[in-house]
Amino acid sequence: MASNDKDRIDLGYNNASFVGNYGFSIIFGANRQTGIGVAQSDGKGNFHAIQKLNTGTGKLIHQKIQGTYRVFPDGTGDAQVDLFMEGQPPLKGAFAYVVLTAVQRGNVKVAVELQGTDLTPAIDLTTGQPLQPIQLGVSWFKQIP
Repeated sequence: MASNDKDRIDLGYNNASFVGNYGFSIIFGANRQTGIGVAQSDGKGNFHAIQKLNTGTGKLIHQKIQGTYRVFPDGTGDAQVDLFMEGQPPLKGAFAYVVLTAVQRGNVKVAVELQGTDLTPAIDLTTGQPLQPIQLGVSWFKQIP
């Protein structure tokens, strides 16, 4: 994110706010590629996930995801991810997100629901090139037990 910390509203969020298990879904633009998955976050800036993607063919593609994230005091954040598929080099991605709902647990505001968007164009998994026309994904995360 380009803005600096003095431009942010301090609502009491930090990396510890994104901790635990989350179910998520993602939708990519006009091609209607969709994905579902589960993620586990350590509250210290690291997470990993498994997702299943439907690339519009009805066939599900299995991906492992590893990444790092930052949660800013205003409840916005960003993440860098590596997407792994069997037999292919990892794909890189970046996302921005915002906390939609949270609960107070001790002295930490924990995100219960987040929504995000790609910061990089969605990739055609068959070619490794950006989808044409260029498309961005929208994701939704909800904490699960």
